[in-house]
Amino acid sequence: MNYDSEEQGSGRATFVALAVAILFGIPCTGFLVALTEGYALVAIVLVALLGAVAGAHYLLWGRSMAQDTAGEREEEELRETLEANEWDLPDTKRPGHYR
Repeated sequence: MNYDSEEQGSGRATFVALAVAILFGIPCTGFLVALTEGYALVAIVLVALLGAVAGAHYLLWGRSMAQDTAGEREEEELRETLEANEWDLPDTKRPGHYR
């Protein structure tokens, strides 16, 4: 399988998505601001501020909590794997199955 072409396609898709968002987003935003006499701009700024607060919250608290509980998650996944019924496992992971 050629992974290089998939990476190029992914970059191209990202570029097209951004280009479409810019080409249609800016005129639509301008139209809404003109139509609502500026209230749409206030709403956009409030959403941006909410996103900034959420991002700061994640950086200050959420990421450290995820790192602190990573070991517990790994232990839980291992426990669930060990407790799994052998019939629930794929053929290659069943005891006594050699390939």
